[in-house]
Amino acid sequence: MKKSVRHTLATVSVTVMLFSIPAQAVERGELLSSMCVTCHGPDGRGSKKIPKLKGLKVSDIVESMAGFRTGEESSTIMIHHAKGYTDEEIKLMANYFASK
Repeated sequence: MKKSVRHTLATVSVTVMLFSIPAQAVERGELLSSMCVTCHGPDGRGSKKIPKLKGLKVSDIVESMAGFRTGEESSTIMIHHAKGYTDEEIKLMANYFASK
């Protein structure tokens, strides 16, 4: 078999294998929220000094993030994080934590 034909067959085989493996479905809100768990804990449980996000109303999370963006709410860390997300991303994260 010629080298180019073997290469093509190998490429096709690998491509078929990759598309045959089911990807684990991860919602975008959950993916975006993965950075939050560093401080807020698994599923947004919170800790002594870090507020919980788990089970809060979507509107409360969105309002707090807006406050951090504008400076109406103060935090040494959250003012920087909040500015890094779009309104849509904040709502997706808020929906994720509200559902926990």
